[in-house]
Amino acid sequence: MKTVMTQTKMDFKRAYLRNPRFAFFSLLIPIGFYLLFTKVMNQGLVSASFNLQYMVSMTTYSLILSNVFTLSTLLYNDMREGLLALIDLSPTSKATYYTAKLLNLGVINGLTIIVIFVVAALSNQLQLA
Repeated sequence: MKTVMTQTKMDFKRAYLRNPRFAFFSLLIPIGFYLLFTKVMNQGLVSASFNLQYMVSMTTYSLILSNVFTLSTLLYNDMREGLLALIDLSPTSKATYYTAKLLNLGVINGLTIIVIFVVAALSNQLQLA
């Protein structure tokens, strides 16, 4: 279990904290679109149901971006750079490697959902309960 947590921490730092493109494309762009279409371009015609539906749409967009593009790019780069071959030579297993990837996805998905829902609730006074 300790090796899974160590691998998870290393992967999290490498994939998300040291990657400014992730924060920009997976968080700032969906939040920007949400604020643009619900606050700036609404002209007083937008209802609360549209704001709620658009919040869910932007959350889905963000999750798809982070899951499909970030994960596939990380796995491809790890394979291309020979990290999987190094894992075969190390005492950790590929199961640990993939478990760490899945744990990171769960954490990032949860944080992404919370951030977008909080921004939507604060900007448009949505009732999320």
